[in-house]
Amino acid sequence: MCNLYTYLMKIIKKLSEKKWILLTAACAGVFLLLCVRFYQNNVKCLRNFSGDNETVVGECVENTTILQTIKMPPTATKITLLLATYRRELEGQIKIQLIDGQTKALIQEWNILNETIADNQYYALELKDGFYRGNSDNTYAIVVTGDSSCKAGSSPTIWQSSVNTYPDGDLYINGEKNEGDLCFEIFYRS
Repeated sequence: MCNLYTYLMKIIKKLSEKKWILLTAACAGVFLLLCVRFYQNNVKCLRNFSGDNETVVGECVENTTILQTIKMPPTATKITLLLATYRRELEGQIKIQLIDGQTKALIQEWNILNETIADNQYYALELKDGFYRGNSDNTYAIVVTGDSSCKAGSSPTIWQSSVNTYPDGDLYINGEKNEGDLCFEIFYRS
């Protein structure tokens, strides 16, 4: 009887160990599936139009109006612009606006203190959740201008490619069409 009891206890112990292993594996599998689903729904993909293979030139924001037309997917969440300071002491602020390409209505505006801009880094502009982005054929414009508080030589430079790297948009500097495009990225949910 003692041997049967010991034998049954060993079997029960092995089964319970297997159950724990199976339960742990099942929980890990569910956790992994949830992580993959979260990634698919929330992680932003990147479209990079920075013209990495082309000559990159700078346009100082001081006394200049820079306008880049773009098309954004409906799930766009962020736009970044490549800005440089040349390690200068920057003062004042720049104004960046996102406007509707058809109606010219202001969608969103960012006033950025020049002193907060890092040298040769993409500056992120988070898009608000409230505006209707339509479909991918809707055209928008990014407008960058220097503020009157900028002193001479204290505005950042915005990088652009020397050729048209973004076929869906055009670049205008002080109202004149330019051959290149701004170095920018659009983040969107896939």
